[in-house]
Amino acid sequence: MAIGAIQTADRLLLLCRPGFESDCGLEIQALAESIGVYGYIKTKSRQGFVEFILYDVSRLKDIVDLIKVDRLIFSRDAMMTGPLIENLNTLDRVSDMLAVLSPSFRCSKIVDWAVDSNEGKSLSKLTRKLLKPLELGLESAGHWQAENHDSLCMLFTATDQCYLGSLPRNACPKWPNSIAHLRFPAAAPSRSTLKLEEAILFFLDAKEQQRAFGLGKTAVDLGACPGGWTYQLVRRELQVTAIDNGPMDEQLMATGQVDHLKVDGFHYQPKYPVNWLVCDMIEKPLRIAELMADWVAQGWAQSAIFNLKLPMKKRYQEVVLCQQVIAERLGAKPYELKIKQLYHDREEVTAYLHAL
Repeated sequence: MAIGAIQTADRLLLLCRPGFESDCGLEIQALAESIGVYGYIKTKSRQGFVEFILYDVSRLKDIVDLIKVDRLIFSRDAMMTGPLIENLNTLDRVSDMLAVLSPSFRCSKIVDWAVDSNEGKSLSKLTRKLLKPLELGLESAGHWQAENHDSLCMLFTATDQCYLGSLPRNACPKWPNSIAHLRFPAAAPSRSTLKLEEAILFFLDAKEQQRAFGLGKTAVDLGACPGGWTYQLVRRELQVTAIDNGPMDEQLMATGQVDHLKVDGFHYQPKYPVNWLVCDMIEKPLRIAELMADWVAQGWAQSAIFNLKLPMKKRYQEVVLCQQVIAERLGAKPYELKIKQLYHDREEVTAYLHAL
């Protein structure tokens, strides 16, 4: 594998939700330092991406080999790239873009990036128009190879400025830019339903979903009202105990699959173990992490999906603390924990905890 698409590749560029640049940067630095790779972060507030520039460029492949974007919490996508390409000829951008590619670079796909902002959405119209001309240019220059699975990534920051880069296929996110295009179900009682739907699709593959849901499976939804998350469990044929002092959606209750208990979610204990625990309560992250870990440690639930509502500052550090708390509560009990800031999340991250 070539070091990158760009001849001067010396950094990783990571896409993130605007406002979470520092958290994204801290996470990639910690991951790199775990294998002795060092660099510095270059970013601006709310620009929606982070550059991790290596002190030793020869270690770029080492960090790329370690990266799986779906395993990163705050990164939506990543690419190996070089400095920002400036002063593109707006009458022939493709020629200028091809000029910076490494002679050995080959790709079979182009991924157009867009920052999640109004300016980013405006520039995405430009990148979509460039897709076909760029593909033809790559083919003409010998960079296009149908059997190759690497992608050429491009991110425009202005009409005459862009980053070009690449990432191996096995390191790329499940969806380009980690954007899950989901349709809001008309029967769902709240838009929060999309959070759980995305989490299920993201954390579980098709076979895992088939095993995890269906008739005979049970779940508890803590902080359920009005039923956005319960809706996703009901449509997957689970019998659900909804825990909340507020009212539940009448259509959900009419299904006969929901038992609504008006009790405190932090004090409720199930009479029998359940397959699933889900929770979207507004509470301090550490308190939620402790509660979820206790349910799994006690054997009350085999799997849990829950949101951690993050503070305004030191959000990455807060997630690390939650990971440590869960590890302490689970002790020697084997488990799997995945955490991701999903597309439909806002000031939060979603976690999947599963007892092995």
